Amino acid sequence: MADVTDPNIAEAYKAVRNDADETNWLVVGYETNKKLVLQAKGSGGMDELVSNLKEDSCNFAYTKVVSKDEETTRAKFVFITWIGENASVMRKGNMSVHVANIKSVIRDYTLELKASEKSDLSDDAILSAVKKVNY
Repeated sequence: MADVTDPNIAEAYKAVRNDADETNWLVVGYETNKKLVLQAKGSGGMDELVSNLKEDSCNFAYTKVVSKDEETTRAKFVFITWIGENASVMRKGNMSVHVANIKSVIRDYTLELKASEKSDLSDDAILSAVKKVNY
């Protein structure tokens, strides 16, 4: 079980969900083997989010994307599990258990993705995946 009590995680989650706040992403990572903390947040979209993901780390991320169709524009939310290719085996294993803990804070999302390559997280890839589940 992971400790997800860092109040900055919940605050950043609320900011991403708040239409009046420009924050559109957050990244959570490990402070210790069992303590998750907010590592970064921002308003620069997927490129900025992805720049905070490292090949030797495991993170949970959350982002807001705008989905447009002929009639509406809607905010959609994506929960991302990032497992860097060079992350330790122990950390990779912890992720599968700790995902339930972080989901107790980051609860609402349209789409859940798992990624280990930054190319999987381009604006186009995320928007395309969101459109496939758009309802």
